[in-house]
Amino acid sequence: MSTNTATTSDDSGDSTPPDIGGTDVGNSATATQTAASIMQMYVNVVLQTPTINLPSQVDSLTSSNVVEQLPVDQANAQSHARYYLQTLNPQMVSLLASIIGYGNQWTAMYRQLVYLATHIDEGNNQQQFIDGLNLLIQKCNEGVDQANATASALTTFSTDMLDADVAAFNLDYGYVNQAYGLGSTEETELQSRITADQKAMDTACWVMAGAGIGVVVGGVAVVVGIAGFVESAGTSAALVVGGFALAGAAATGGAVAFSDWQSANKDLMEATAELNQDEAFMTAMTTAMNNINSLSSACAQASAAVQGLSSSWTSLASDLNETVKALQDTEDASSWLVSMLNAANADWQTTLALAETLQANGTLPVTTETDNG
Repeated sequence: MSTNTATTSDDSGDSTPPDIGGTDVGNSATATQTAASIMQMYVNVVLQTPTINLPSQVDSLTSSNVVEQLPVDQANAQSHARYYLQTLNPQMVSLLASIIGYGNQWTAMYRQLVYLATHIDEGNNQQQFIDGLNLLIQKCNEGVDQANATASALTTFSTDMLDADVAAFNLDYGYVNQAYGLGSTEETELQSRITADQKAMDTACWVMAGAGIGVVVGGVAVVVGIAGFVESAGTSAALVVGGFALAGAAATGGAVAFSDWQSANKDLMEATAELNQDEAFMTAMTTAMNNINSLSSACAQASAAVQGLSSSWTSLASDLNETVKALQDTEDASSWLVSMLNAANADWQTTLALAETLQANGTLPVTTETDNG
């Protein structure tokens, strides 16, 4: 992320006007909504993962109650996933409203600011110009407060809910692994292959999300697919994975990642088809645990991205304040003020359009497939 540049002067008297454009804010918004898209993908995977009904002998093999506990842990995780979609995702989307609000405020003020800058030494034009910048600084401070509150909410969600889910699923995994621990090299390699495919798909999804959300409205959708399913004598388990469908222009930026995702998903399904029933239960448990771990990781990245947005607002406010200071300390400020305003306006029109597209893609449609091929 670049940092807005404050006015600097050297011995020759040359100076660089502050950068009061929206590039940093726009980049932070993209990072924030990319993470939000990944969050939506994983919470929908959690919500649409069928209950894993383990064979009763797993309890006796492990001296545990994991057969009963795992469905409880899944239900808790699904409750937490619904909380995210209903409470936190709207907060993530609302971050864009502050950017759009600032962009609209800027657009409404721009021509008047240029006029005042052109005639900065006349009457009280300088004070009116400063008053206008102070309004923008107030908008920045509102953006900082909102971003900080959202980052705090994400941290609380992670600490109070996701950490418990991660601990529970890792404990359940330990018992299932104890019952179905892999013996042969072939079995171990097969499970490692499936885990590697999941990791490759996760990596590709981050690229696809970033490529899709800012390009075209409706250009990206969450896909939840069942790559494998086992059912026998009252027991059942499904291997559920997530991804994105890209459309139109969005597919251009994410085409390579989408191809990588398809390749890993195809290999995962082929590997799953080679599993026997016991191995399938082990893989379903592993996949469920990995999905929870990936959701937790995505939440941490989302929180960091929102903190980055807060920093971008802070930096912009600092540069606006620097502009006020430079205006008060500099004679013949008209020329650099107009140049600065024109550059910032072009920047903010781009950022405003981006924020509006991101907002429209804030809540992604979800499709379910029983075969991801």
